[in-house]
Amino acid sequence: MDKPLRSAQLVKRVIIDEQLPAGWPIKWGKQWDITINNKLIPTGLTSLTWTGNQWKEFILKHSNNNEQ
Repeated sequence: MDKPLRSAQLVKRVIIDEQLPAGWPIKWGKQWDITINNKLIPTGLTSLTWTGNQWKEFILKHSNNNEQ
């Protein structure tokens, strides 16, 4: 979880393993976005450089924001 995940499939594996409320990361234009609680959230990434822990933190932060 502390190494960069360089493919959408690796990110999806973390989402499945950690049972996070998110879908596949997708490249929209030049930026990566991810669906969280059925909303498309921009990550600000132009390449997949986040670790598994960073993805988990991002998803949990935005899923909590969407519930409020």
